Amino acid sequence: MKLRVKVNGVDFDVEVEQIDEGKPQALHPAPLYAPVAPRPAAVHAPAAPAAASTEGVLSPVSGTILDIKCKPGDKVKPGVPLLTIDSMKMETTVPSDREGEVLRIAVQKGEAVREGQLLVAFS
Repeated sequence: MKLRVKVNGVDFDVEVEQIDEGKPQALHPAPLYAPVAPRPAAVHAPAAPAAASTEGVLSPVSGTILDIKCKPGDKVKPGVPLLTIDSMKMETTVPSDREGEVLRIAVQKGEAVREGQLLVAFS
């Protein structure tokens, strides 16, 4: 039986095998960690608190979205708080890194995000 479990906001696919009583069977344990896709090159470069991209603002940390402080159509300037992320019980406010109009919010409150993930798209 295959299951998906979430640990600290990260999804893992695991395989569980039912064992009949009295009949020992070999188990095939799942790996202790899930493979992670390579990060985009922009994530490895030194970045301001929120990394910039041509699309919008990227998450500076992995965590959970606590609050979204903007909406599509808002006109923002550099430094204006866009949203708040909880990462290991620390709140990180993610500011705008540019002047522009918010086209869309790419995440939802309560959603787990990874470092380098698109949070807010700009025009």
